[in-house]
Amino acid sequence: MKFPEKKNLLRRLPAALMLLLMLGSVVYFLCRGIPDIDGALAFIRAHGTVAVLILLALFAAKGISAVLPYSWIVTLTGLLFDFVPALLINLFGTVICVTIPYLAGKAAKSEDVLAKIRDSKKLRKYYIEGKMGLFPLCFVLRTVGIQSEVLGLLFGSLGMPYLPFLGASLLGMFSTLL
Repeated sequence: MKFPEKKNLLRRLPAALMLLLMLGSVVYFLCRGIPDIDGALAFIRAHGTVAVLILLALFAAKGISAVLPYSWIVTLTGLLFDFVPALLINLFGTVICVTIPYLAGKAAKSEDVLAKIRDSKKLRKYYIEGKMGLFPLCFVLRTVGIQSEVLGLLFGSLGMPYLPFLGASLLGMFSTLL
């Protein structure tokens, strides 16, 4: 029996995690029923730490899924917790959300992206003139609201250093954290 290469397994990991999350959710709701708002609030009051972990898992799921709206998770956090804890949870969750696709892009090192950069004079200007041009580009694209997964994959595959990427992402998304 021949095992798949490690790179192929790494590329399938986000899809496998999303599938497991969806299957787990379906099984949970089939067994326990869909909770109402009062039940959810009572659960959070009784199990605050578990609620935080669930919210962080939702942020992680958002990092690998374009169909889960980021604004819903941030709003849900704001509804369930007071301002300061909600802001901290949203900040930490956003770091998780933008880091997952960045790491996937970093691992992929896509040759397609580099080929597009070589072919486009404008893209080559930002990339070749130094990585410094990537910070404002990342910031502007975050404020415009382009999908987080796409930007993480792009800047990860371009080799943008993590801390400037994270800083530009958080600054660009700051208004959505409040």
